[in-house]
Amino acid sequence: MIKGEFFLFVDSDNFLDIDFIEKCYQKLQLCQADIAYSDLYDPDHNTMFLKSKTYQLSTFLERSYIDSCSLVRNSVRKNALYDINLNNKKMEDYDFWLNLIINNNAKPVYVENTKLNYRVIENSMSKRDSTKYYFEIYLQILSKYQISFLMKFIMP
Repeated sequence: MIKGEFFLFVDSDNFLDIDFIEKCYQKLQLCQADIAYSDLYDPDHNTMFLKSKTYQLSTFLERSYIDSCSLVRNSVRKNALYDINLNNKKMEDYDFWLNLIINNNAKPVYVENTKLNYRVIENSMSKRDSTKYYFEIYLQILSKYQISFLMKFIMP
C-alpha cells in the first residue's frame, strides 16, 4: 500500500528528533543508499541504548544493529514484506532487513549525526532477557537466507 518514494516505521513508544528524517534523507541521497539507520538513544535514562556502526554484512549477520525505524527507499522494497510466520515472535524487522539486503541488494547506510529516541520498557513484549529465545529465532531467520546468500557468491 506504500506509494511514496520513501517509508519509515515508528513504534508507538519511540519518537524522532525534529530533523531525524531530513538527516536520514540527506545521507541516503549523498551515499546513494536505500536504508538509513541510526543509533538508539534511551531518553528516559539519558543513555545510549545501542551505538550503531557502519554497515558491513558480516557484522550485521552476527548481530542486528538496524532498527525498524529506519528510512527506506521504497523502490528497493519490491515484493518484500514482513514475514507473517515471525509475527509475535520478534526479530521480524531483522528478517525484513536481511530480505532487502540479500534478496533485493539494498544498500544500508549509518547516519551518525542523529538518533532514534528508543524507549526501553522493562515489561515490553520484546523478551530482551531471553538469550535462548533470541538465539532460536535468530537461527530460524538466518536459515531462510543461507541458500540465496551463498548463491550470490558462488554464481554471481
